[in-house]
Amino acid sequence: MNLRNFALFGASLLIAGAAHAQAGLYATVTAQRISNIPYSTGTTTATGGEVNPLGGTFGAYYDFKNLGPVRLGVDGRGVITRTPRGVLPTANGSGTHLFSVLGGVRASFHTPIHLLRPYVEGAAGYARTDYGEPPDSPQPGVITGVSTPLYKAFEYHGYAGLDLAVAPLLDVRLFELGYGGLSGSGPTNQSQSYPVKSISVGIVFHLPR
Repeated sequence: MNLRNFALFGASLLIAGAAHAQAGLYATVTAQRISNIPYSTGTTTATGGEVNPLGGTFGAYYDFKNLGPVRLGVDGRGVITRTPRGVLPTANGSGTHLFSVLGGVRASFHTPIHLLRPYVEGAAGYARTDYGEPPDSPQPGVITGVSTPLYKAFEYHGYAGLDLAVAPLLDVRLFELGYGGLSGSGPTNQSQSYPVKSISVGIVFHLPR
């Protein structure tokens, strides 16, 4: 096989792979709610605090397997959200920060309306957060060097969303709803779960379908 034939053969493999796979990049505006946060008011410790950080999600997906109307793939994303409001009901404090890196599996679905592409996803990964109420002093398991000490946490999430095709290479993410949690040591150094809800809207760039 000469060089020209080898190049043609390689190009045909790439085209065949692209025909059976789908890759894309996305960017969204993301609003979150973190709840069940303990906080101190004077000498009393209360529970059930909530904060609502806002920011963005940036990610990429690769769908590679068709099962009837379902296409399976993988997804990786980074999420950065913050708010100047802390969990304390009487003061802003130093605000709230959440930085996440998540990866998981996703399934998108063909529908009778070809412009609509619903999907679901399960993801998990690593997060850093101060929960809106940083400790008075660094404790074991705490990362410093940002505006306030940040706790390490395991984050898990389930997502469901809907994309609308508006151009051959561009979709609008009409919505993505997420529900999951943070598992790790919180502001009072207690190991517990902190539910995290999210909603996102944005854009998706992808290969031609």
